[in-house]
Amino acid sequence: MTSTSQRMRLAILAAVALPVVAALVVFPHASAMTADWQSDLLAWRALRAQHLSAPDGWLTLVGLDWLQPGDNSFGAAPDNRIRLDSPVAAHLGVFNLRGDQVRLVAPAQGFPATLLVDGRPAHATTLAGDDGQPSVLTAGTLTMIVIHRGDRYALRVKDSQAPTRLNFRGLHWYAPDPHFRVDAKWIPWVPVHQEKIPTIIGTTIEMPAPGLAEFTLGGQTIQLEPGGNCSDSLWQFAWKDEFSFRKLWKRIMKLS
Repeated sequence: MTSTSQRMRLAILAAVALPVVAALVVFPHASAMTADWQSDLLAWRALRAQHLSAPDGWLTLVGLDWLQPGDNSFGAAPDNRIRLDSPVAAHLGVFNLRGDQVRLVAPAQGFPATLLVDGRPAHATTLAGDDGQPSVLTAGTLTMIVIHRGDRYALRVKDSQAPTRLNFRGLHWYAPDPHFRVDAKWIPWVPVHQEKIPTIIGTTIEMPAPGLAEFTLGGQTIQLEPGGNCSDSLWQFAWKDEFSFRKLWKRIMKLS
């Protein structure tokens, strides 16, 4: 993906996983899209459902608690700063936040044997956040990591037995429509620049923006700016013209 003459295959789906309004699926390399595009699309949908319903997938997310400076106790007991709604020990431990460091400290009665850090019995230690390879805490069916967002830290909690995962019955899609399978011209940024992207939790992250994907739909030229690495996946889009996602979706529905 180093010249404007290269093409990036976009499959624009008037087919979405409820409750999401609409989805754009990007295949970063033209070779990733075979002539049998419907098979590719159905395989992607199956993989999406598989990832969501995995024991550590997003359907297992049960908690996100922001850490306050100082001590943040956690466990099942109501007197914890972070109360875990799960059959775990009353007091699992304490997260001590000082500046840009989060340390795991034992509660008054010591760490319970059920609390593990990276698969080993818990001990007092400085925890790595999700900036790199995070420290993974487990207790019962819970998995916990510390996440770093801007100048704030939070505890992300997942439960492999979460009702959202256990009751998952698959995603719902519209039928594939070849009308919305288009080729996009890839226009690289030289050099790659950083795009500021607001998050749902009120923070802003920076992501490398390698270029623009430009295509025509219903007579309208549309540019999308993906974030990420071309060698991986381009998952986040910033719109580069006056069309909002809602307006584009209305146009798609009119064309279908």
